[in-house]
Amino acid sequence: MADDACLKTRDYLVAISRSPEALLSDEAASLSDVTLVTINIKESPMTLIAARESATNGLRAGDTDRYHLLTREWQGLTDLGETYFVYDYRVRKPVNDPNELCYPLVTLEMQPQNIQQAVQHMKDIKQEVFAGFRIKPMEDGESISFEVLVSSPLLNRLSDGGAEPGHIHHHYLQTVYDTLSSPAICERVLVKHFLF
Repeated sequence: MADDACLKTRDYLVAISRSPEALLSDEAASLSDVTLVTINIKESPMTLIAARESATNGLRAGDTDRYHLLTREWQGLTDLGETYFVYDYRVRKPVNDPNELCYPLVTLEMQPQNIQQAVQHMKDIKQEVFAGFRIKPMEDGESISFEVLVSSPLLNRLSDGGAEPGHIHHHYLQTVYDTLSSPAICERVLVKHFLF
C-alpha cells in the first residue's frame, strides 16, 4: 500500500471569482466529483478557485474535460457575481484519449492580478490542445507560482529527449512562452521546462 504522505496534491486553476461562495455552495458541490479549494489574494476582492488533484502523474486531458463540464454546470447557477472561468470554451476539442498528458511548458512567478490576463492569452492563441494551470502561493504570500501545462505532441517528444524544430506546435509554444514571460505579465521565469 502506498504511503499517504507520499501522495502529492496539485491545485489547478478553474476560476477567479469575487463571489466564491456561490461556486462552493451545497448546490454547486453536487455538480461534480472535483475537489475544490480557494486561494485568497492579499488586498484583492478576487479569490482563486482551484481543483485539487491527488494524482501523481500530473494533469491529463480527461481532467481538463471534467473542469470544462463543471464550468458549464456552474454557468447555470445564479448569483455568480464577477467570475472569470478558465474552461468556458464554447467549442472544445473532443477528448479522444483521457489519459493524454499535459506537459509543463513554463513556470512563472506572477502577481495574482495578472493571472486572468495570462489565461486569456492562452485562450486567444487558437490551437487544438488541452491546457491547464497549476498554481501555488509563493513564500512571500503576495505572488503566485503559475505553471502552464499543454498537451502537445512536441512537448511529449521533447520530454523523451527528441528535438523537432520543424514541428507544427513549435511556433505556438514559443509564442506562448514569449507572451507569458514578458515583464507585463510575470515577475520572473522560475523554470523553462523545455528549450526551443
